[in-house]
Amino acid sequence: MFDVCTTHTYDDKIAAIRAAQKAGLTVCSGGIIGLGETMEDRIDMVINLRDD
Repeated sequence: MFDVCTTHTYDDKIAAIRAAQKAGLTVCSGGIIGLGETMEDRIDMVINLRDD
């Protein structure tokens, strides 16, 4: 997979979102399509967004 961001991992981003939620903040999150991801990557993103 093509890495767009090199400063933090996906898991780092999820941890930041969880910390914001734990602090009582409402979080809105999504993704940008068309950066070299596969259809499987898109499906995984939708499933992750749905689960949270």
